[in-house]
Amino acid sequence: MLSSDSEDEDTYKYTPLESSDEVFRLIRLFKGSQSDPIQCEIFEALIAADGGFPYEALSYTWGSDWKSHSVIINGRILLVTANLHSALLHLRHKDMDRIIWADGLCIDQQNLQERGHQVRHMKDIYTNAEQVMIWLGLATPETDAFMDSLLELKHRIPKIDGHLKNSPQYWNFLGEWIKHESFGSEDSIPRTGLKYLLRMPWFERVWVLQEAAMARKATIYSGHKSIPGWIFALAPSIFQETPDAQCQAVLDIMPGLSRRNSWWNEKRDLLTLMRKFKGSMASEPRDRVFALLGISADTANEHISADYGKTETELVQDIASFLLSDSMEDTSSVQWTMSINSLFALLDRFDNDFVDAMLILGNLPSKSPPNPSLNLNSPNNSRGMRPLIEAVFAGDKGFISMLIKCSQININARDRLGKTALSLAASFLEIELLELLLSHPSVDINAPDWDGRAPIMLAAQASIGNGPRNAKPGLTWSERQDEYFERKTKILNLFLNRPDIDLTCVRRWFARKPEETEKLDGFVQTILQEHMQDQED
Repeated sequence: MLSSDSEDEDTYKYTPLESSDEVFRLIRLFKGSQSDPIQCEIFEALIAADGGFPYEALSYTWGSDWKSHSVIINGRILLVTANLHSALLHLRHKDMDRIIWADGLCIDQQNLQERGHQVRHMKDIYTNAEQVMIWLGLATPETDAFMDSLLELKHRIPKIDGHLKNSPQYWNFLGEWIKHESFGSEDSIPRTGLKYLLRMPWFERVWVLQEAAMARKATIYSGHKSIPGWIFALAPSIFQETPDAQCQAVLDIMPGLSRRNSWWNEKRDLLTLMRKFKGSMASEPRDRVFALLGISADTANEHISADYGKTETELVQDIASFLLSDSMEDTSSVQWTMSINSLFALLDRFDNDFVDAMLILGNLPSKSPPNPSLNLNSPNNSRGMRPLIEAVFAGDKGFISMLIKCSQININARDRLGKTALSLAASFLEIELLELLLSHPSVDINAPDWDGRAPIMLAAQASIGNGPRNAKPGLTWSERQDEYFERKTKILNLFLNRPDIDLTCVRRWFARKPEETEKLDGFVQTILQEHMQDQED
């Protein structure tokens, strides 16, 4: 068995990049068969549009952050994610080496300064690549059938003046081919394969946007099969399949006909990109914005950059000031405290009225009055939640703080089950959120839900599994129980020490559902019984 010192010696360690702003790393993926271990050589090169080292760039999803597989780099071991390992295994040639760039290998992910530096160059890295290899994942019989059918179509498509063109002749040919091959039928095997691929996690990852949009040429890989990106982007039209909005927006920016004829060439400002790709996700929330900066047409000269030294709150402040700059004479009064995810949730809710919603939410002066019909209390987003309810679900204290300061917000508005924001925070055992909501002068601490339970009763019924979401990590079961009892006691006292508390609802609940009352923690029953007796006296 190797000692820890020996294991440490066998582990690959990154050498800091040279101070030059134009340096990045590349990987020589050595040739090998399917059963051979993955071996690579890592080296530095210049990021250069002309005369640089020729390479291919990999676009893939990390999947799980757990690095469960190993590759050999410069004779030492580097742990990588399962999906990256699978991609390298399938993309490796049997008879020749391959020069590639992949973020999981070429960036020291533990070095935040390097990460930020390389992220700022991501646009150039993908633009200068000879091609972008888009790894969608392992194949199925259906995806193989789909890839084969598109390859057959590629060989048959007529070329007009030596180039594919969006012409009647081109689309008439496609229509006849689909009709003849019956690929447009709902249950055709190739169409099933297309549906499967369009649901792959790659389409949801935010960094793929820059990788696809900057590619001069792209190739789609599924297992050991590959097809050109330009024809894959047209596949939904060919097979009469309608992708969801997020997936279609990604297809629109792939190189080829789809990109040339899409919205991409008309409007590419940051707000448009945020709208189009609001469904794109990242494990690091700041990446939901950072990934868009390199492809945005209006942020190049602004003080917004992929700076991981900035907190999420600082980044939201920068973004809000930038987005509101055309609507306000002076954005110095903008104080934005919500999270990145809440910012996108607000965008999802109000879409084209997003800027007006921001002005109303922030109580900000604007050059022209915002849309007077906007209602920040309306449950009109995709999940049917009101903004304040959604902020409590997200546990976003900063967003809640902004909302309760907004004159338009009804703090006692209910969700579909009759619960107010206070009720939800109580059921989640969220002390900080409760204290924030209880500070509002109009909050109704006795508002029952449709089942007759007041917020204090929901807190009383909350189990150790309900929360809190911000409990201390690494606690033993006994320590977790102690923390739970302490938290629940503090929450009950937050309610019981208020002069406006009315225990009528609790008293009715005890009388109406004695079997539910018996399920309460013993200390909870004692506290409530004592205070109900005091109120009667």
